Amino acid sequence: MIELKHDELIFSFPEVHELSKISINFQRTLRIPDNDRVYPLPPGLGNFPLVHVDDYRENVPDQWIRHGGLILPMYQAEALWIYFRPSFAPNRASAYPFAIKVCAGKIDAVTGEAYTAGLRRKPQDYLVVPGQPWLDGFCVKKGIIRQFVAMPLGEGYTAEEQITHKAEHGGLQIVVYPMKAKVFEKRFPRREQQTRWGWGAPDSDVECLAQSVRRKTGEMGLAPGGRMKQQIYEDRFDINDWDLEHSSRCFIHLANSASWYEITGTMPPHQPPSAEAYDRAGLPWFDYYDDGLKALPGSSKLAKLQSVQALSQHKGEPIANKPVKAGSVVHLQSGQVREGEF
Repeated sequence: MIELKHDELIFSFPEVHELSKISINFQRTLRIPDNDRVYPLPPGLGNFPLVHVDDYRENVPDQWIRHGGLILPMYQAEALWIYFRPSFAPNRASAYPFAIKVCAGKIDAVTGEAYTAGLRRKPQDYLVVPGQPWLDGFCVKKGIIRQFVAMPLGEGYTAEEQITHKAEHGGLQIVVYPMKAKVFEKRFPRREQQTRWGWGAPDSDVECLAQSVRRKTGEMGLAPGGRMKQQIYEDRFDINDWDLEHSSRCFIHLANSASWYEITGTMPPHQPPSAEAYDRAGLPWFDYYDDGLKALPGSSKLAKLQSVQALSQHKGEPIANKPVKAGSVVHLQSGQVREGEF
């Protein structure tokens, strides 16, 4: 079952286990520069708003209705990151584990391969939560991602278009698989006294805009932006621990600012500050590392993609790309919250 509450997707599997529940939200953030530097993690600037496609059936393309799901507004060249919040399981010293596939235009953000149902281990095409607190982009190398940046579908920027040579799907696709109940009970048995902090312990909340015509839409897709330090962690469990018979999936359509207004009749959030303005104010960036988990090597296919900046320069329409120092870096450990300014 999937619910939308307070701009968060809530996946729950009561038929599997009463504790099998996870919240996912999409964080507004700074678009980092795309140059020779590898930047630390930018902050979360609050959740993107989300609305049901079915609430606006008269204002969206037929394809969106077929896909169902949600609509999220983004400005062109705006960035996002995905925050995973599994519900902490009392007296278990862990949250309930999930395997999560994240695709952009039905291209897997971890492997660069086309979306397929189920889970694959070699190469691993999914994330494991808890363990993976967030995902900021495409996994191009061990410890390095290229930031998720929204660009118009059909102009050649998106990962989908660069890999498939088609502008067919756009948006984001999230698929969630819970751990099997019997495996969870065996791996995380009840304890008489609740541990204050455990693997995946609870943390506090961290907090698209396209022309909408029934036959034609300014739909957005995600393209690779600047390089950022982020580990994508290897699955510490057995592939057979995951319950492939129970899964939920959600299609998140990205609409540009003009379309969001035409679809919903409401104004989108104001544009986020530039990375330069944020850094000039002396506000923090973040670094996260869990030495108890092993990082994946990254995708050679995704590493070959051209970035938004490289393609925009080739087209003669370069986007703003002034480098920043990212001088103030907060080092986070497992269980700590990554938060921005309020």
